[in-house]
Amino acid sequence: MAKKLFVIMFLSIIVLNLSSCVFIPLFDNSDEENVFTVKTQMKNDCKEIIRCLEEKDSDTLKNMFCEKLLNNYENIDEDIEQAMVFFQGNITSYGNVLYGDSDSIRNGEYVLFTVSPHIKELKTDADKEYRIKYYQDLINVENPDRIGVSYIKITDETDNICEIGDFYLVNPEYK
Repeated sequence: MAKKLFVIMFLSIIVLNLSSCVFIPLFDNSDEENVFTVKTQMKNDCKEIIRCLEEKDSDTLKNMFCEKLLNNYENIDEDIEQAMVFFQGNITSYGNVLYGDSDSIRNGEYVLFTVSPHIKELKTDADKEYRIKYYQDLINVENPDRIGVSYIKITDETDNICEIGDFYLVNPEYK
């Protein structure tokens, strides 16, 4: 009797698994290449933001921001100037770059890919340590004026904060 019950349960489990679920891979080979390209761009942009802060390159940093922010945010130049003063020294090291991402795919194509990198333990020769977090749309088919950085937050070792941009101005749906 126990053997029959075991066989019936075992077969039921197999039938349920085979009939109710199908494994669909999240990415095919072309998607993996796209994700690699997007992640490479994100890593390069992290390095570029760090370089801009270190070298006080306000113009290049400003050009990394999205069109929507640049056209609608009056304080971008002041924010960037404050960040250049806030960030002190030349970089000696930085920790891992952590990031979150969000994406949408339609008909096998990315229509949205957003990243939020977090650069930790960024140390300078001025005995300062910073964390940098920013938000950036790398792909946005429906709102191409949002492609670029919308917000950068720089925090020092004493939790003083310097902000550039306005995430909610660019992304009001998240308010």
